[in-house]
Amino acid sequence: MSDRLDINYVYDILGLKPGASVNEVKQAYRQMAKTWHPDCFLEPQQKLEAEEKIKEIN
Repeated sequence: MSDRLDINYVYDILGLKPGASVNEVKQAYRQMAKTWHPDCFLEPQQKLEAEEKIKEIN
Protein backbone atom coordinates (compact mmCIF):
# COMPACT_ATOMS: atom_id res chain seq x y z
CA MET A 1 0.00 0.00 0.00
CA SER A 2 1.20 3.51 -0.71
CA ASP A 3 2.06 6.13 1.89
CA ARG A 4 -1.36 7.64 1.34
CA LEU A 5 -4.01 5.88 3.42
CA ASP A 6 -6.91 4.51 1.40
CA ILE A 7 -10.06 5.14 3.44
CA ASN A 8 -11.88 2.30 1.69
CA TYR A 9 -9.18 -0.07 2.97
CA VAL A 10 -9.86 1.16 6.50
CA TYR A 11 -13.59 0.60 6.11
CA ASP A 12 -12.88 -2.89 4.79
CA ILE A 13 -10.66 -3.80 7.76
CA LEU A 14 -13.39 -2.67 10.15
CA GLY A 15 -16.10 -4.48 8.20
CA LEU A 16 -17.94 -1.27 7.36
CA LYS A 17 -19.33 0.20 4.17
CA PRO A 18 -17.74 3.41 2.85
CA GLY A 19 -19.46 6.44 4.28
CA ALA A 20 -20.03 4.93 7.73
CA SER A 21 -20.47 7.50 10.47
CA VAL A 22 -17.68 8.44 12.87
CA ASN A 23 -19.58 6.70 15.66
CA GLU A 24 -19.87 3.50 13.60
CA VAL A 25 -16.12 3.58 12.92
CA LYS A 26 -15.33 4.12 16.61
CA GLN A 27 -17.66 1.33 17.68
CA ALA A 28 -16.29 -1.12 15.10
CA TYR A 29 -12.70 -0.27 16.05
CA ARG A 30 -13.34 -0.71 19.77
CA GLN A 31 -15.11 -4.03 19.24
CA MET A 32 -12.36 -5.40 17.00
CA ALA A 33 -9.60 -4.17 19.32
CA LYS A 34 -11.34 -5.88 22.23
CA THR A 35 -11.84 -9.10 20.26
CA TRP A 36 -8.30 -9.27 18.87
CA HIS A 37 -6.28 -8.01 21.83
CA PRO A 38 -3.34 -10.45 22.18
CA ASP A 39 -3.82 -10.74 25.95
CA CYS A 40 -7.12 -12.55 25.27
CA PHE A 41 -5.28 -15.55 23.81
CA LEU A 42 -3.29 -18.19 25.65
CA GLU A 43 -1.99 -20.33 22.78
CA PRO A 44 1.26 -18.91 21.33
CA GLN A 45 0.09 -19.30 17.71
CA GLN A 46 -3.24 -17.59 18.45
CA LYS A 47 -1.41 -14.81 20.29
CA LEU A 48 0.82 -14.23 17.22
CA GLU A 49 -2.21 -14.11 14.93
CA ALA A 50 -3.92 -11.67 17.27
CA GLU A 51 -0.81 -9.46 17.34
CA GLU A 52 -0.84 -9.28 13.53
CA LYS A 53 -4.57 -8.55 13.45
CA ILE A 54 -4.33 -5.80 16.07
CA LYS A 55 -1.49 -4.18 14.09
CA GLU A 56 -3.72 -4.17 11.02
CA ILE A 57 -6.62 -2.71 12.99
CA ASN A 58 -4.45 0.01 14.52
